[in-house]
Amino acid sequence: MMAMLNLNYKLNLSTASNLNLFDTIEGLKWVQKEIEKFGGNKSQVTLSGHSAGAIITGNVLMSQRSKGLISQAMMFSNSRKDMIMRDANQNYSRTFANLAGCSFYDTDWEDKDQVEEVIACLRRLKGIDFIHYQRKVDEYGFRMLPLTQDYGPDAFYQKDVSHFDLRKLNIPIMMGTTTHELMDGGSCIDKDKNGELSINWGKLETLCRYVLASLQFKDRILAVAACVDEYGFDINRVIYSEDDANLYMPLLREIQETNALGNKTFLYQFEYPDVVEILANPKNPTNDPSDYRHQHPMHSDDMAYIIGLKSKEFTPKHKYVQKVYSQMMVNFVKYSNPSDADIKFDEFDPKLNNYFVFDFHPNMTLKGMTNKYRKEAATFWQNTLIEKAGNYTVNYYESTLIETLNSANTLFDGINYPKVSYPPEFYRIETLVTSKKPSTSFIYIIYFIMMVIGAVLAVKCLTCCYKKFQHTKYEKLIV
Repeated sequence: MMAMLNLNYKLNLSTASNLNLFDTIEGLKWVQKEIEKFGGNKSQVTLSGHSAGAIITGNVLMSQRSKGLISQAMMFSNSRKDMIMRDANQNYSRTFANLAGCSFYDTDWEDKDQVEEVIACLRRLKGIDFIHYQRKVDEYGFRMLPLTQDYGPDAFYQKDVSHFDLRKLNIPIMMGTTTHELMDGGSCIDKDKNGELSINWGKLETLCRYVLASLQFKDRILAVAACVDEYGFDINRVIYSEDDANLYMPLLREIQETNALGNKTFLYQFEYPDVVEILANPKNPTNDPSDYRHQHPMHSDDMAYIIGLKSKEFTPKHKYVQKVYSQMMVNFVKYSNPSDADIKFDEFDPKLNNYFVFDFHPNMTLKGMTNKYRKEAATFWQNTLIEKAGNYTVNYYESTLIETLNSANTLFDGINYPKVSYPPEFYRIETLVTSKKPSTSFIYIIYFIMMVIGAVLAVKCLTCCYKKFQHTKYEKLIV
C-alpha cells in the first residue's frame, strides 16, 4: 500500500519570509505524527515536487529542520537554485511602498524609525488597495522571488546563504526534466513577413545578461559575449538558452554535487512527443514547425500521466504510457530505485552524466539509459564559459538583477514594461551619509510645535466666530 498526501503552502506575496518552506516542514511533521493511521510508514516518506515544488523540495532538504522527516526525494523540472538572496524582494517591496505612498526615493532604509513608519503605513492599507498596488508593481516587470535569506533563532535558513553546503543527506534522490521545458529562449527569434526565422542578437544579449546576473564572473563582459556567441548562430540552440542556464544546468550541478557526497541519485528526461495528443489545450495545436517555443513535451506535460494535469481522455496507447511512467515513480517510492524487470534504470554516474530516456521505440519498448545529459549545454556552462570569462562566484544580492529583470521580462512577456531606475543608495548594506539630514527626533519636535501653533490658531478662530455669532444673535433680539 502507498499513501499520497498533497501538501499546500502559502505564497510569499508581501508576507513573512519563506512561509512555503515552513508550511512544508509542518506538513511533514503532521505526516510523521498521523501517517500510520492511514496505513503508511513514517520511516519511508518521499518528498516530491514539480517546478516551484521542486525548488521547495531542494531547499527543504538543505535545512536541518527536515532531519528525520524525509527518507527520499523526487524533483521534477526544477531543483534548488542559487536564488536565495540576502536582500531578496527589496526591489519589489520598496517599489510597492513607493506606489502606495508609504515611502519615497529618499527614504533611508537603514534607519529603523523610518522603516517602522513605512511598515505602519502599509498595515493601514485596505486589502483591495494592497492587491491594486501589487498589480501596479507587476506592470513594472518586477517579480517577487520565492525564497529569501532570513535571520534569527526562528529563521528557516540557519546559515548565511554564502555558507550553504550540501550536507550528506544519506537519502536517495531522483530528478528529471522534459525535453523542451519553458523555452523562453524562443523570445530571441524573429519571423519576417515571409515566415523566415532569424536570431535577434540584441534580444539574445538581453537574455544572456539576465541569466548571468545570478553569477559573478571575473569578466562579466566576456561572459555575456561568450553566451551570445554560443547561442547566436543556431535557432535550435537559442530556444534552450534560458532553460540551459536556469533549469537544466542547475539541476545537473546539484545532482553531481549530491552524488559526490555519497547519495544514491537517479536522473531522467521525459522525451515522449506523443504526449501532445492527450493535452486538453496544447500550446501549439497547429504543430507549426516554425513555432519553436511550443514544441512538446514541454514543462509539466509529463504531469498528464502522473496526476492527469491538462489531459483529455486516454487512448489505450496512452494508458500504457501512463502505467509505465507511474510505475517508475512507484518503484522509487517503494524501493528507493526506479528500476524493475522492464525499466532498466542505472544510478547516476558523474563521469558519464548518464540518464534514463523516457521515450519509446516504434514497438513501444523503452529507450532507456544513455550518456551525456544535455551535452552541448554542459560543455558550455561547465567548461567553455569558465575558460573564456574566468571563474565565478554566486551573486547573493537582488540589486544585481535590477539592471536585467525589467528588460528580460519585457522580452519574455512581450510587454513593454516602463524602465525604472534607482539611485545607488537605494540598495545599501551600511548607511551611506551623503549629506547631513535632520534627525528623526528633530523632525518630531518641529512637527509637534507646528501642531501646537495650529491648535492655538484654531481655538482663536473658533472663539472669534462664536463671539460674532453671539453678537449677531443679540442684534436680532434687539430688533
